[in-house]
Amino acid sequence: MVFTKKKDAKDAIESMDGHSIKGKVIGVTFVDEEEEEEQPPGTISVLVPSAPTSSAPPSICILVNNMFDTTSEEAKSDQNYFKDIWDNVLDLCEEVGIVDIVWVDEDSPGNVWIKFSLDSIEGSVKA
Repeated sequence: MVFTKKKDAKDAIESMDGHSIKGKVIGVTFVDEEEEEEQPPGTISVLVPSAPTSSAPPSICILVNNMFDTTSEEAKSDQNYFKDIWDNVLDLCEEVGIVDIVWVDEDSPGNVWIKFSLDSIEGSVKA
């Protein structure tokens, strides 16, 4: 996730760090712009760019990376693996706003897309 304001990034970290998804605690951390190293599965990277960003309005869509590992035994053997991730992400996001869609991209390296309601732009900023 990329935030233009450090306070928003800090709030996101405080509200999401330590939550449990499918019994695994997720970690939410700051990353440096130059940091190329991939984070381990279950780690959400929060970036506050040092350079100014566009003045575009906040998006109602969020992409969260590294939410799961498709190569894990659990992903291969548990028929409800992706449904459970979907349920957990929906529950967490509904705490901050109205969610229209959650899409768990099963063919990705752990990507989950969340689309908040147009009436809930603040929810997407909080998430």
